Amino acid sequence: MTSVLKASCWNNVLLMAQCFKAQKTQDAIRLYGVLRLEPLLLANKLAGQFTSEERIRITEWIALSEKIKSKFGVSHMLLCDRLAYEQSTGRLLSEWKSRLWPQDAAIADLCCGMGGDSLFLPDTHKVIGVDLDPFRLVMFKTNSELLNRKFLTIQGDALTFPTKATYAHIDPARRNDRNQNQRKLELTPSWEQVQSIASHYTGLMVKLPPAFPDELVPATSRQLFLGSSKDCLEILLLLGEWSHLPFKENCCAVHADTGDMYCADRTSIPEYLDAGTGSIIWEPTPVMIRSHLYRHWGKHHGLLQLDHAVAYLTGDTIIHEPWAKGYRVIDSCAMHQSTIKSMLQKHDIGNLIIKKRGVDIDPDTEIRKLKAKGSNSGILIYTRYQSRPIVFLTSPLIY
Repeated sequence: MTSVLKASCWNNVLLMAQCFKAQKTQDAIRLYGVLRLEPLLLANKLAGQFTSEERIRITEWIALSEKIKSKFGVSHMLLCDRLAYEQSTGRLLSEWKSRLWPQDAAIADLCCGMGGDSLFLPDTHKVIGVDLDPFRLVMFKTNSELLNRKFLTIQGDALTFPTKATYAHIDPARRNDRNQNQRKLELTPSWEQVQSIASHYTGLMVKLPPAFPDELVPATSRQLFLGSSKDCLEILLLLGEWSHLPFKENCCAVHADTGDMYCADRTSIPEYLDAGTGSIIWEPTPVMIRSHLYRHWGKHHGLLQLDHAVAYLTGDTIIHEPWAKGYRVIDSCAMHQSTIKSMLQKHDIGNLIIKKRGVDIDPDTEIRKLKAKGSNSGILIYTRYQSRPIVFLTSPLIY
């Protein structure tokens, strides 16, 4: 490992790596990772074999071991701490992102952390892990070795340290505190510094939190919103030269579970759709909402919008695509408790789920107040129609 670690850091860094690699540590992680013992009982089990400092680290590794296996699709523990684990890209997104790099690209993983963005790249890519934090750098090196990858590691500042890579990846949204809001944090390096770094590479892939302001996105960049059917997990901003990509649009939603993409140019996304109601309400996925592409998708399918400020679409056509979940409308009423109760009694609804958008209610409190006692199930959608509060009784569209 190429390194300029300060002497004062060496002992702690090396002790962490040595402790992790020790056979008795790995045995403890495998044994207690699945047993989920109470903290006091676990501490007693470890007391005879490890020092107090080692027990602190090992206890955290044991707590993370099953999560690591799930997030990264591996059969063994990777070296990390809880913060590095939480900030790292999981295998599903990492493997999807790997298709964006040019074939045989030399990539600098700036602010590399524990290595989630590089560990699952094809073997044809050359990777240089760069980080100022010696602990993160050793995590990156150790994990790459565990997965039989030969990565170069360099302790250096992404702003000033030169690499021979032509492309680079950077995650400037790293936190120093687990309590810091991971969706609305300050970038380090700053956004201005990130743009300066981009000038040193043919292309720079920037991993950003979902709440990154749209107004800061350069007009010449490409923007990808990655997530699942339940969440928008991260935004990728592609700065520089990416002409090798098979899509030319500059705004894409990515459904990582299925691999589907929906792309359009940002300038082609309408500000809103015509208002109206239909027999089906469509709830767009989080990546479609965050990217605003739901309006482009809705226009493409001839859908209407319940309210200009609310991300519910409506129409009469069943659409077999992963970008929205459909609910068939059974009935609707004004958002008054007595009126809603009457609607539920009319349709013999007792088992309730409440969804909301654009109105200030607490679903759990509302369910308790409604005291529905029917034998049927239903989904209530609390929202607005042309600025007026409204409640739709629906059932999920099954196809």
